[in-house]
Amino acid sequence: MKQCTWCKGRGRRTEFDRNETCTSCNGSGYDRCNWCSGTGQVKCKTCDGKGNLKAFVELTVTWINHAENYISETSFPKELILNVQGQVAYQEENPRVFPINHVNDGALCHASNQYVQKHKTGFPNERILKQRQILRVIPIGCVKYEWKDKLDECFVYGYEHKVYFKDYPQKCCCCTIL
Repeated sequence: MKQCTWCKGRGRRTEFDRNETCTSCNGSGYDRCNWCSGTGQVKCKTCDGKGNLKAFVELTVTWINHAENYISETSFPKELILNVQGQVAYQEENPRVFPINHVNDGALCHASNQYVQKHKTGFPNERILKQRQILRVIPIGCVKYEWKDKLDECFVYGYEHKVYFKDYPQKCCCCTIL
């Protein structure tokens, strides 16, 4: 508490030769607090003194898609195959999928089994909601050609008919595949 500045803490003031109760501190000898107006309580700025504070709990859900890609053994660059369209030969989407075991490619069946097992145990802090397997067949055609007495090959791949040359024979890129 702070001493009244008008009566200097006496609670009384002398005005016109009369000793009267100090009107600034009402005779207490102390100044009234400017923050709480003498109540001893400060008004909450968040709820504006109403006593109702709204709060909420925020839940953040993060969806993660653990995608795996297996490409059969080929000398063709795998990153090019991932970016073209293929024909869907098999597709399964369920809460849990089973490994593919009905195709003639043993390496593909083995990779499917490994991916299913990995997803079953590989993410212990995550809940699997749905799984999907898609088996796509992407056509790759090898074109043998001769250019300036040199035999070489290029590839036409995907349904978009994209072309890949390992060593393009010219310095400029002026040809178009129709």
